[in-house]
Amino acid sequence: MAKTAKKTTAKRNTKPNNRTGSSRSKKVATSRQQRKWLFIVAFAIVATLLIVPSFAVSPAVKNLKDTQKAELRALKDRHEVAEDTKDDQCDAMSGRQEDICEDELKVLKDNNEAEEDAMKARHKVALKALKTSEQQSSTSNESATQGGTGGGNNGQAGQQASNGGAGGAGGSGSCVGSGCSGSSGSNGTGTSGSQGTSSPGTSSSGAAGQPGSGSASAQVQGFRIRTAGAGNRCLDVSGWGTVNGTQVILWDCHGGANQQWVASGGMLRSVHSGKCLDVDAAFGGHNRSPVEIYDCHGGANQKWGGSDDSTGTLLASHASGRCLDAAGPGTANGTQIIVWDCHGGLNQRWIP
Repeated sequence: MAKTAKKTTAKRNTKPNNRTGSSRSKKVATSRQQRKWLFIVAFAIVATLLIVPSFAVSPAVKNLKDTQKAELRALKDRHEVAEDTKDDQCDAMSGRQEDICEDELKVLKDNNEAEEDAMKARHKVALKALKTSEQQSSTSNESATQGGTGGGNNGQAGQQASNGGAGGAGGSGSCVGSGCSGSSGSNGTGTSGSQGTSSPGTSSSGAAGQPGSGSASAQVQGFRIRTAGAGNRCLDVSGWGTVNGTQVILWDCHGGANQQWVASGGMLRSVHSGKCLDVDAAFGGHNRSPVEIYDCHGGANQKWGGSDDSTGTLLASHASGRCLDAAGPGTANGTQIIVWDCHGGLNQRWIP
């Protein structure tokens, strides 16, 4: 009987504590779950800090996008009107004339589509150029700001184990940018020590450098060129473009650098890009040759002669004798600028 009791007791003692094991498992699972959520939260915070700034859009970029959108919409509207007019003309014809008209309409649509694609491409280039310019400007501003913070380093204290030595020379002021000058601090002097000790020498700090100028330069001031054919529309470099071949159009006068021009040697230079008003040489200076901006080279297709009257100035190309002309004659935003036989109409009259 005693043996049986001992066996029962032994079995009870060797029986696993299921409650204790279950509690530990729950604690481990909870700890893992907490670590998992902490990792997820930390990852989300880091991702937000890295990703969100890359999607930030500056006011200038937003304005350019809005301008480009409106410009493309104006071009499409103008194309739609031209195509509808041509379609009506074809409907009024019959036989062979109608077939010819339909062919012309197809060519017109293809040309319009190509012009819209070209504008989209120019807009993309202009947008990229603006973003690059903003990044460079931001870097230059940071450099200019750092330029004014230069200051002399404190001279090293003359602290020796025995006799006090002379303090180190003060460091010279330094800064980034031109016009920076920081004078060296004077040498500190150490007091002779007694019994192997000395007080530290002192040193004056170099004077702070003058604020650096960075790469900032004064903005060249030009003048706008407004068409006499519309109340307040100016010669405008499309999409704030800066690359060769960017078209010149009419747009609401806003005084931006892409509407500012400087006259020099018979040429008109864009303040925004430094490039010159140019008749596209690929069109030979014939009627409807587009006007663009291009690297200034002083050729006849970049030189203009003027004749004034009470309504404005005629600007004639030296290369062809044809006049700067708002195509159409148009007055809407996005109207293309071309050269055309001089006739003295308001769409060829310009007011500085």
